[in-house]
Amino acid sequence: GYLEANFIAQPKFDGCNTIVKIEADGTWGIWSRTGEEVKSMDHIAMCMLTFPDMVTGVYLGEAWIPDTPFPEISGLFRTRKTTEDTARLQFAIFDYLTLEEWDNGKSEMAYANRVARMAPALGQIAQGSAPIWLAGSYGQIAETWNERTTAQEICDLLVEAGGYDGLILRDPYGEWAAGDTG
Repeated sequence: GYLEANFIAQPKFDGCNTIVKIEADGTWGIWSRTGEEVKSMDHIAMCMLTFPDMVTGVYLGEAWIPDTPFPEISGLFRTRKTTEDTARLQFAIFDYLTLEEWDNGKSEMAYANRVARMAPALGQIAQGSAPIWLAGSYGQIAETWNERTTAQEICDLLVEAGGYDGLILRDPYGEWAAGDTG
């Protein structure tokens, strides 16, 4: 019951981990979790730059396409250029870091506060209505699901629904460190 009462639950998209960095001068870069430059998602950065009050910084998320098997998503993600087909890739954002935090390799700010710093417009985008949107959450399981529902049961439901790896539990007070998998 501790996890259900204290952690935020988010769907785990069955896609490719993505890092998008937006600089103050409008330049940008996109990388995979392992630091490889991503050439298939230029449309994501270009779209992000059009949002009002877009906040410069580093956006962490998942490249994903609804109702598409992971091997197809991965293949498009790893394509060495943006094409009409790769333009189907979407970006579900789940975390945000300032440029300084990214450069320092750590953020002592709580997860919930890091996410709250993003452009308010991003939180208003419905999944599928644009190629970028916040991953969203179910909140704390104890507050949003039947009191007998466990994190594992929700995870199983997401996997069964398709398009998801399961469930991610995020500590709303958790800090970020480069390379940290906790």
